[in-house]
Amino acid sequence: MSAAPASVDGVPLGRQPEDHIKVMAGKTPSKFTDPCRRASALSMKCLEDNSYDKAKCAEAFQVYRDCKKTWVEQRRKDRREGRPGAWD
Repeated sequence: MSAAPASVDGVPLGRQPEDHIKVMAGKTPSKFTDPCRRASALSMKCLEDNSYDKAKCAEAFQVYRDCKKTWVEQRRKDRREGRPGAWD
């Protein structure tokens, strides 16, 4: 199994999403605004580097799923606690 890179274009990747308030600030609401975009880029780069063999990119996909799950959970918690989001 090919190891996934730790960064894309020199930007470190991780399982934690970027702060969604900072990511969304100044952007218009869109389905394309995503604090997990780096993890997404990692998974796509892994596919490209491994001739689109999904089995070799399982770790990269898991990193993206973990990031997305954390982001959704944080947004739910913020809304329950009355913390405004970037567009609230």
